[in-house]
Amino acid sequence: MDGSSSHLAAFITAYTFVAQAYDEIPDLLMAALGQMANAAVMNFPKLSTYARIECTIAIERLLVMLFYKGEGVLKGFFDKLGRFLAIDQLAALSSLFIQALIS
Repeated sequence: MDGSSSHLAAFITAYTFVAQAYDEIPDLLMAALGQMANAAVMNFPKLSTYARIECTIAIERLLVMLFYKGEGVLKGFFDKLGRFLAIDQLAALSSLFIQALIS
């Protein structure tokens, strides 16, 4: 994997903090978050072990933030993410997120 993905988790985390500051997350910011999460998921097998862990934590923080913003915000994110990911990948991602919230 080239160096372009090595800082992906840091960008997701930074954009998550920016989005958290808004009462209503702008569409452009939501699209950027979706594209970065998509890049992390699609390149996950190619990432180093360290980058995998960092991306997983960053995406989890993103999803938790969206969850606390409201069900509609989280659902909108999954709808947009679903355009990029295959349905089975999206279903697996959402079930992992729900399991993380329950535990």
